[in-house]
Amino acid sequence: MKKIVFVVLIMSFSLFGLETNSKFDIGPVENNESREYMINWSDGAFELKPHKVNYVMPLSYVDARFKKEDPNAYQYKSIETEMQVSLKLNIGSNLLGLNERYFLAYTHRSLFQLYAHSSPFRETNYNPEGFAVFPVTGNKENLKSITLALAHMSNGRPENSNYKYISDDPDNLSRSVNYTYLNFAFQHDSLITDLKFWTALPENKKENNNPDIMSYYGDASLKFTYFLNKHMFTLMGRTSLTHGHGAVESTYSYPLRNGVFAYAKIFSGYGDSMIDYNNYVNRFSLGFAFSR
Repeated sequence: MKKIVFVVLIMSFSLFGLETNSKFDIGPVENNESREYMINWSDGAFELKPHKVNYVMPLSYVDARFKKEDPNAYQYKSIETEMQVSLKLNIGSNLLGLNERYFLAYTHRSLFQLYAHSSPFRETNYNPEGFAVFPVTGNKENLKSITLALAHMSNGRPENSNYKYISDDPDNLSRSVNYTYLNFAFQHDSLITDLKFWTALPENKKENNNPDIMSYYGDASLKFTYFLNKHMFTLMGRTSLTHGHGAVESTYSYPLRNGVFAYAKIFSGYGDSMIDYNNYVNRFSLGFAFSR
């Protein structure tokens, strides 16, 4: 019953919208600066901005058998709920005189076995990062910006290995990687193209719990974002230039009301989540997004 209520609430909030009215109208205040900040507080002014897509997808079908802590426990369901919160904060600009902007960002993605016994969170991935965006103007190739970043990604699980090298322990479920990436963003009419390259930072072999992770996540990706009136389509492909592994992902979104979008996603390949980075997964998800 609780699961049904959860899904109904999500769909209701998405279809009818969440109003963002002020707590109340701020009246006269003697100090003008105090009044300005009181209005910001009452209106819920929020300096954090969306980074990646923020979404809740109550229906997410996966055709894979997942890794888990206890092999004798019940099997995870093929249908689960996928959720993501992703925010960024502008912390500076133009330090080099290039009109660049500096950001801190955090992305939190969870895979929630809503329809299974006891409804556990099967996997959660944490992705803090810092990056600088350099705008590009006056070029014939329509290059709009270059982004340079330093990031960390992990599933927050403790290491449980008694082996000399953590990577040799088949029961170890801890996953993490530090990496840097470079992204080139191009625009042609209503099409945005992102060309991205990344590499893992060197790590002590004894402490590395997934030394081959980048061979599955890949080291380059190409993403197309296309706008057709209110519709938005994306198509992303990533690959390992040396190992051939990778993935393809496509999304579609359409605005409903009050900043809520109908959202669908299809994923096929490696790296769907950190715990199953080397497990080939096909996933179809349907739900609602709260940013694009």
